[in-house]
Amino acid sequence: MSAVRQFSYYGASRALLAAGQLLLVPLAVGQLGASGYGAYNLMLQGAILLRHLALQGIAQVLVRDHKELSGAHGEGHLHAAGLALMVAGLLLIALPLAYFARDIAALLNVTSSQIWLLLAMALAYSLFGLKQVLLYNRSFAAYTIWDTSQGLATIAGPVLVGLFLPIPDAYGATYALATLILAIAMVRHRSPSLPSRQTLRELGVTLRTYGLPLMLGEGMAWIVSVADRFQIAALLGIEQTGLYAAAYQLFVAPMTMLAFAVALVLQRVTFTDGGDAYRARMEKAATLLTLLSCAALVLAILLGKPVFAIFFRHQGQVDELVIVLLVLTGAASAFFQLELIAGKYARNVRTILLGQASAAAALLTGNWLLLPRIGIVAAAGTSLAAYLLQILVIRWSHGEESRFSYFSPSALRWGLTRLVLIGTRSARNRKAV
Repeated sequence: MSAVRQFSYYGASRALLAAGQLLLVPLAVGQLGASGYGAYNLMLQGAILLRHLALQGIAQVLVRDHKELSGAHGEGHLHAAGLALMVAGLLLIALPLAYFARDIAALLNVTSSQIWLLLAMALAYSLFGLKQVLLYNRSFAAYTIWDTSQGLATIAGPVLVGLFLPIPDAYGATYALATLILAIAMVRHRSPSLPSRQTLRELGVTLRTYGLPLMLGEGMAWIVSVADRFQIAALLGIEQTGLYAAAYQLFVAPMTMLAFAVALVLQRVTFTDGGDAYRARMEKAATLLTLLSCAALVLAILLGKPVFAIFFRHQGQVDELVIVLLVLTGAASAFFQLELIAGKYARNVRTILLGQASAAAALLTGNWLLLPRIGIVAAAGTSLAAYLLQILVIRWSHGEESRFSYFSPSALRWGLTRLVLIGTRSARNRKAV
């Protein structure tokens, strides 16, 4: 499957999920209210964080070195070793979180049961994610199908259950159960009862030297994109958390999901390219994101406030400044995904981590200082600043061989030519029919 076809295939699934997630917000707000949606969003984002910490380092290794590792040890031993390391990491993180569940719940204005549900959601999502990353190496199409299925199931399932039990705890339990069922149903790996010591040792060494820095970076990325909601919950209340989470979902998430789809496809092909081929691919993607960012900004300025009022069921409103900052944050997050590929291409793992850690520290500090003074405007502003800081650090760190332009006239001409050819071909097919 070519890179363009992969992007079209995965991009269509991302568009479907983005539409579903946008639809989820007004439905969830209607069932749970602003505070209930805020509590569910905290559970969901907390589960994603634990999944990142437990699995993302392993996933990075399995993607980069899958051919060598599976050839040397076999798919079964590789799956068993990854599962053992993932469970160990998840337990290491979850045990102190469970011990301090009451204190954490009081700090975030949620219940202790919601902290326990967060852990259940994280476990189910981690089990699903391990099988998913192994499938990614063998069949991109199958990976996309299962990824889309999990996304749609965890959107539709909670809403259906919410018709009968409209509380955030029911949403969280449904998410965990639906994800666990899909994890069990996914293509089974014939694993030995215990992983071999050699496989564990080799995977562990590579995890420490390559996967761990990237996993820590993923944790920093989570802080940049999500931690402000937890700070809002602690400083402004759970209702403001729901308001901000909905605004983020409407004005940032679509661009972020599109950029992730672009990056997922590019990463598979650019690592094998070099020189002009690498730069041409990156500039085509960057030019596309530049045009879409400009269009999104214009639409948000013209229609942002009335659209959000309908989107949030008229249970709150956001300032135009917040809308503009969030749209720019979405654009910045998109270009950060491309710079992340460039940094990995140049093997600047430590610099990537430095940029992500600096951005996370800046966001956390800025929010603690500014949220009590200017409200969620602070969260939108620090999010934009954090992504721009990461872009500057990573772009500064690698040489000319890895850099690319954000807007390329030749890439634009290529894109327009492709559109004309597609239009001409479609017109001929219609005439033939």
